[in-house]
Amino acid sequence: AAPALLVACALAMAVLFNGRKRLPLVMRGSYIFFLIGSAFLIAFMADKTTPAILFLVGFAMVTVLSALGRAGPLITVRRMILRIGHPGLRPAAVAYIHRWAEVFVPGEHEARLVPVYANVVCTAAGAMLGRELVDDADRLLAQLPDDLGEDRLEALRITLVVMAKVTLGDIESAKAALERAPEVDHDVTNQMLTLARGLAAAVDGRPDEALALVEGVSDESKLSGFKMVILAHAHASRGEDDKLTEMLSKLHDSAGPSALERVVCQKGPASEAARLTLERLQATAGDED
Repeated sequence: AAPALLVACALAMAVLFNGRKRLPLVMRGSYIFFLIGSAFLIAFMADKTTPAILFLVGFAMVTVLSALGRAGPLITVRRMILRIGHPGLRPAAVAYIHRWAEVFVPGEHEARLVPVYANVVCTAAGAMLGRELVDDADRLLAQLPDDLGEDRLEALRITLVVMAKVTLGDIESAKAALERAPEVDHDVTNQMLTLARGLAAAVDGRPDEALALVEGVSDESKLSGFKMVILAHAHASRGEDDKLTEMLSKLHDSAGPSALERVVCQKGPASEAARLTLERLQATAGDED
C-alpha cells in the first residue's frame, strides 16, 4: 500500500499544480518527493524491486505531465490567436491570451523557453494591432522579459512596441524603444525595423527622414502596406496634398477600409485626411447600394 500511496500522492501533486505559475517549483518538489520516498521504501522494504519500478514509472509520468502542462496551453493559445480575426470569438480569445501570458511567463531559470514565449506573444500582439486592439497589444508586449535571447525577436518586439506607442500617441516611448534596437542579420526583420523608424519619424514631424528610410523598401514587398502608411504621413507633413490623396487611395484599394482606420487611429499628420477619405468612400458605397 505504501508504494501505491507514494505514486498516487506525487501524481496528484502533478495534476493539481500542472499549468500553474509555480509549475517548475512544484515539479521539482514532486521529483524530490519521489526521490526521498522511493529511497525510503527501497531501504526499508524487503522487496526492493517493486518500489524501484514504481519510482521509475511515476517519475516518467510526472515528467510527461510537466511537459503537457505547457504544451497543451501553448497549442490552445495559438488557436486563440487565429480567433482574434473573428469578431464573435475575439473577446474570449483575447482574455485567454492575456491569462496565458501572465501564467506562463518564463522564470529566471527557464531561459530556453523565452524564445517560444516571445514568438507567441509577438504573434498575438501583431494580430491585436491588426484589429486595432492597441491597448491589449501594448499590455501583452509589456509581459515580455527584458532579454529575449535573440536579436531577431528583440527587433520584432521593438517594431510592435513602436506601432502600439505611436497609435497611443506616446511618440517618446516609441523613440526610446528604437534606441535599443539591435542590428539583425535578417532581411524581413530589418525591413520591419526600418519601417518602424520611418513611422516614428513621419508621425513626429520628420518627413524627409521618414521618406529616406522607406525608400529602400520595395512596393512589391509584403510590407508595402506599412510603407504606404508612412508615406501618407510624410506627404501630409510636407503639405503634398495630391500625393497624400493618391497614397490614401492606394492604401484603401490594397488593404481595405481597415488600413485607413489604422492611419486615423495613429493621430499623425495624415490622420484627418484618412478620416475624411474613409467617410467619403463609405458615403459613395452607400449611394451605390
